[in-house]
Amino acid sequence: MNDIELYRGDTSGWVKLAVTDEDDAAVDLSGATVKVTVKKFKSDTLEDAVIAINSTDDSTQFNLTGLALGFIYFKFIPADTLTLDPGNYYYDIEVTDGTDVYTFPDADDNARVIIKEDVTTPAAAE
Repeated sequence: MNDIELYRGDTSGWVKLAVTDEDDAAVDLSGATVKVTVKKFKSDTLEDAVIAINSTDDSTQFNLTGLALGFIYFKFIPADTLTLDPGNYYYDIEVTDGTDVYTFPDADDNARVIIKEDVTTPAAAE
């Protein structure tokens, strides 16, 4: 997985995830749900997550039209990052398809969301 970089308070571009099986064939995820969780430290509890978005809660942050082909698209919106301090955060993506659960990246990967400070929004909103 790649790092995701964005300025605090900005909308990210669509982040694309392709889910394939051991033969590198696309997994049909029709009807699957997707959760994206971002934490300051991997060891933080789920309650300490700084961003948690779920495809069943907010369809505007997900484009699920590619699920049948194994593609998931999501994005962050300004409210997700406006109050975050610039720096590195860790994320994962959990896909639930019936009884199957896929988590990306694997636990050994250090996929990060990198929040950058900009001139217009130089400090976290108080």
